[in-house]
Amino acid sequence: IAGVNIGVWTTPTFAAGDYTGSGSMTWTVASGDVTAYQYMLIGKTMFVNFAIDTSTVGGTLDTYLQIAIPASKVAAKPATGVLNYTDAGGTPAIGRCFVNQSAWAGKIALATLTSANWSAATNTTIVTGQIFFETT
Repeated sequence: IAGVNIGVWTTPTFAAGDYTGSGSMTWTVASGDVTAYQYMLIGKTMFVNFAIDTSTVGGTLDTYLQIAIPASKVAAKPATGVLNYTDAGGTPAIGRCFVNQSAWAGKIALATLTSANWSAATNTTIVTGQIFFETT
């Protein structure tokens, strides 16, 4: 396609507000914690790659950490991806990341394998993963 950079990864400017917790849970991510947060848009399909190291979880613990979908995009349909995580410095495990067109339409939700609450932690929660989905 003329004039389109297909296959080019874009890294958005860091914004602390792009990283939140569900409910009253807080997720504090500093710019140095983000080793990857990039996306590629091909047509209406968005690919997102993320790696957040040594982040902090607090507040009233809940089930989802959330990352803003880049470029102010919104998911058109539900989709699920794979998440590797270390909850509060514990044992590395596999979980899931997902988007939904109605609930948290502009967010990527990150969950443990069992959807248990995340643990309170200071600079020890790690999440890495990839997801692709259709945007509106």
